[in-house]
Amino acid sequence: MRVIILGAGFAGYSLVKKLSFNENISKIVVIDKNEARLKKVRKLGDKISTYKIDAVKVEKLSSYISRSDLTISLLPPNKASVDIIKVCIDEGSNYMDLGISDYNLLFTINHDSIFKDSGLLALPSYGADPGLTNVIAKYLSEKMKTVTQVSIRDGSVTFDDEGNYYVYSPKIFAQEIIEKPLIYYKGKYVRLSINEAIKKFEFPEGIGLKSVWLVSHEEVITLPRYLGKEIESLDFGYYVPEILEKELNLLIMEDGSFNLKGAKPLSKANDKKIDGYELLVIDVLGKIKEDIKLRGYALLKHKDSIAKFNENATAFMITFLPVEIINMVAKRQINHTGVLLPEMLDPNPIISKLKDLGLYKEISIPLENVLSQQS
Repeated sequence: MRVIILGAGFAGYSLVKKLSFNENISKIVVIDKNEARLKKVRKLGDKISTYKIDAVKVEKLSSYISRSDLTISLLPPNKASVDIIKVCIDEGSNYMDLGISDYNLLFTINHDSIFKDSGLLALPSYGADPGLTNVIAKYLSEKMKTVTQVSIRDGSVTFDDEGNYYVYSPKIFAQEIIEKPLIYYKGKYVRLSINEAIKKFEFPEGIGLKSVWLVSHEEVITLPRYLGKEIESLDFGYYVPEILEKELNLLIMEDGSFNLKGAKPLSKANDKKIDGYELLVIDVLGKIKEDIKLRGYALLKHKDSIAKFNENATAFMITFLPVEIINMVAKRQINHTGVLLPEMLDPNPIISKLKDLGLYKEISIPLENVLSQQS
């Protein structure tokens, strides 16, 4: 299978490194406008070819996409995202992304029949969140007769001894949080005001009660429609350290640039000095024999990830699901055309792999305990 990867940054490098060991992938083409990134990627193996192209100039991509079996977009959400999807359909390439914003996701879903009629597979939202979060929500919901509420919380935090905080992309992180949050409530999608966005949440593993900011996220759009169970409410929230909260509040009031100065971009170069972890918590309230809350969460500390996987926890978690799914596609274990969202998969193989790696835990909480925590 021939794969083209658009974007050789933080996640792109990690993905290329892992795919380079897959015997079912014969060629990996990497496109980026940054020569330093491409030079780094070229060192990962002979099956990798790189081209210095600005991928938002979509007209330059057609000939490369036409020769690929799978096009993977790791670009930040932008106006070119929709054009890349169109080129994949025109040139006969299957498509994958790791999260591309509300409009681009809806565009992809609404073209399900076109992908099917073209004999193509579309795999949107295959990162950590969205991606793993959707799979865990599906896994938990399948254990229940009915589901009433789903809450997804990203409790990840990365810092160093000098008081610096790190995020995957400061600009994207700030932009997601500052925009009005989208929730699903009683059969409708509802936009909240910024003032309604901040909630308290009790994280597991002794992390405790923290502030989370509800945001508009891909899971809110897709899970109510494709989880396979009718639900009453669903929301998604990020843990935001207090020092970043103060700056984000100022950005909301005074600035429209999304220039988050209190956080640095995370990269492999930071691995020796960072601490913290990736933590995805999914709570599903519903009924088995009685009303209950099932909590599933994936937790990986940076230091453990670097020692075990030779990359920080953020890079590992973002690329875990796409690597597994690309391998299934390459082996023809996924015989699907049209749009295939993470929650439409059989979640059991993915959860089993997470368990084998020691990254997934699950607990059940009786409803009376849930209510006492909320009161």
